[in-house]
Amino acid sequence: MPSPASIPADVPTEITATRLYTSADDAGFFAPAHRAGPPPNLLNPAQLADLNRRFGSRADALIESHIQSIMAKAPKAPVIAAPAKPSKRGRPPKVLTNPFFGHLGPTGRYSRYPHFAMDVIVGISRLEWHSHRPGQVSKPLSVRRLMWILEVLEEVTAATVGELLGLATRHAQRYVKAIELALPRLMKCRSQSLIDDMEGNLPVRLAKFWEDTNPEPPCPEDLAKLHRAMGIDAIELTPHV
Repeated sequence: MPSPASIPADVPTEITATRLYTSADDAGFFAPAHRAGPPPNLLNPAQLADLNRRFGSRADALIESHIQSIMAKAPKAPVIAAPAKPSKRGRPPKVLTNPFFGHLGPTGRYSRYPHFAMDVIVGISRLEWHSHRPGQVSKPLSVRRLMWILEVLEEVTAATVGELLGLATRHAQRYVKAIELALPRLMKCRSQSLIDDMEGNLPVRLAKFWEDTNPEPPCPEDLAKLHRAMGIDAIELTPHV
């Protein structure tokens, strides 16, 4: 290293110390560690606490507004049209006598959906009952409602159907027309047991009424034999017999 006396006058006196390294690994090992200063614009603990408080309050307000919007969207009640009211104007309403009243139903012998009636009811329900434009699909009548009419209405009219199903007059008339088309076909498809039930015919060997062929009361001897045969508590022997 040169002495200070041998340094020329025009050379600056500040000399940076350098080190000669034998290899690149030595240079990396002996190099001084880089100490980076703190990044600018960092928040102090008080500012972080204030920011956390503001974020929390805004999140709570957003959650509360979302909950209120969900609760405000209550399910809408089904819209039921006013029942059809009878009118004295125009032609008299069509009245159909329902011969299946009292014979169909979930607790009856033939159930609510008897097999002989389903082909007829389903076919009639899929007729073109609504006026629609070309390309639109026609909505069929409800099979469940048609069978319900046959089950509970003795007289089928637009007024009774509208009151039962909660339909307007025009839509109730469609169901009345469907029942009118179905009745003659259902009468042809009845089983023999249903025919007997509807006509009041009892099976063979079963009398309609029990007839007492011996109007005279039994004698005391016969009553005593019957009493002994059936037991003490079965028959009470009265004094006037």
